[in-house]
Amino acid sequence: ANIYVKLGRFEEAIGEFTKIIENFNDDIWADDANFLIAKIYDENLKNKDKAMEFYQKQLTNYLGSMYSVEARK
Repeated sequence: ANIYVKLGRFEEAIGEFTKIIENFNDDIWADDANFLIAKIYDENLKNKDKAMEFYQKQLTNYLGSMYSVEARK
């Protein structure tokens, strides 16, 4: 997924990160994947509404995440 981001293939990256969330939701990688989806929507695709949806999920679903502070911004 990170390779897709570096290549500018953001929709494909989101698809791969989504698979991580679906298959490993209780794993530490799931909160990383969710946060990176939010950042892609926010910074690369300029879709603030969709980014906010994933930032909100970050705060709701991954309470102890190291990304919680940044997601609140």
